[in-house]
Amino acid sequence: MHYRPRLFKSRLLFLATGLLLLVYLGSFSVNRFRTATTATKYCIINGIDTIPFASQVPPDVGGRYISGAFSQLDINAFAWWEFIALNWCDAEKGFFGTPYDTLHPVQWETYITKDQLFPPGGTPPPSWSTLTAARELVMLNGTKTFTSLPVLRADSKVSDEFLTRFDSTVIDSSGGGQAAPRHGPNWLGAQNGTNVWYEIRLNRELYNYVVQNKFYNANNQLAYVQKGTRINMPFGIANTSTVGVLELKAAWMEVKDIRNPKWKRYKLTKAMVQDLNTGQYRQVILALVGLHILHKTESQQSWVWATFEQIDNAPVAGSACSNCQYNFYNPACDTCTPNISPSYYLVPDGPGPKPIQVTRINPQDAAANAVNSAVQSCIAEYFPGSVWQYYQLVNVIWSQNRPNNQTSLRIPLNTGYLSLPGTTVANTTMETYVQNTTCFSCHSNATIANSDIYASDFSFALGAATSPSLLKTKKRRLIMLEKAEAKQ
Repeated sequence: MHYRPRLFKSRLLFLATGLLLLVYLGSFSVNRFRTATTATKYCIINGIDTIPFASQVPPDVGGRYISGAFSQLDINAFAWWEFIALNWCDAEKGFFGTPYDTLHPVQWETYITKDQLFPPGGTPPPSWSTLTAARELVMLNGTKTFTSLPVLRADSKVSDEFLTRFDSTVIDSSGGGQAAPRHGPNWLGAQNGTNVWYEIRLNRELYNYVVQNKFYNANNQLAYVQKGTRINMPFGIANTSTVGVLELKAAWMEVKDIRNPKWKRYKLTKAMVQDLNTGQYRQVILALVGLHILHKTESQQSWVWATFEQIDNAPVAGSACSNCQYNFYNPACDTCTPNISPSYYLVPDGPGPKPIQVTRINPQDAAANAVNSAVQSCIAEYFPGSVWQYYQLVNVIWSQNRPNNQTSLRIPLNTGYLSLPGTTVANTTMETYVQNTTCFSCHSNATIANSDIYASDFSFALGAATSPSLLKTKKRRLIMLEKAEAKQ
């Protein structure tokens, strides 16, 4: 008489138990799926070198993924490994290169800027932990406004802005606010009629080196080398957490038509830029078009010099596509002579930027093309739609032998002992007008801030430091220079 209710209860208990079991087992499936989708992915280059897609910047070649720098292919793979790690964004949660993302900085964008590391007058820089909250006072729409956005400025002649604020990129010898070379009006105008903006970022190892030695004050740099001690920046050591000094220089192009689908192929950011024709600041969206990565490592104590570009920048000379839309080349302009510096500075009440016709003088290196093809394919497969599949390694300068025989205190630093590959590295957005020079021909002459003779270990960054007396001297020299030019 009670058989049916008991049977019903038994079946209900059985179903409930089964449902709980399915949920329990399903949780493992979900965990396995999450593990599979967030696990580190790898790109194998020519069956030899491995590039992980992760945020850890490689300290040096050698070890688990790239056993050593035995060929140009190896060092190119190492450069791409650096590029991937430095452009990793933790906020993307397993993705790499979200299109149209202007809110979340990639790793190198969290590094300190050169202006932050070397404040006016040789004062100490802010603590590293406060960099993401740093704010700068700018004149926006006629009102003084604090902004936490990156603030980019172009190089100019001696301007009122410089004399009141002291922009280190104007007077240091690296030409931080324009394309090379540093002398003359060498700004770069894009085909959309806007100026290209530049910024220099420095990693924490370099920050610590400067702070520990108080090199943010130019007088301390000079006192250091006058004791007979050479500037020797920290290097990365393979298979350790010691990354070594990194310097990055980025070239950004203004975005005027954000609805254009072309911008899904670019790393984008929001920034404040100073319009030198008006002296006013304005908020813009910028697209990354070029990136230098300079890295000092134990095996490469003369540094690894890698440079990347967005693939739509400019054609190799003589091989332009007639219906392609380049950032810095107009296929329809038969009378445009490429790679010619502009004839005027961008100054208040002066003419604005105009498009510069640019071509790549040196064809892409075959080894770079091979690695580019492999990595771009991996990105397209693992991260469909990623902006980074539209960037390419241009080339890498490195030494094929390991010894560190550098002993010189003075410029030019000796590079004769290095076994250098016969390649030229030139980024069309940063060495636009001097594409046949090499990294060493310029950087071997980099000096400390308060000297024209003492070397700074191939780095122009230290040259941005000042002291109260040095600041006054440089301002006085520049004012005299402006007066002399005005008489011409």
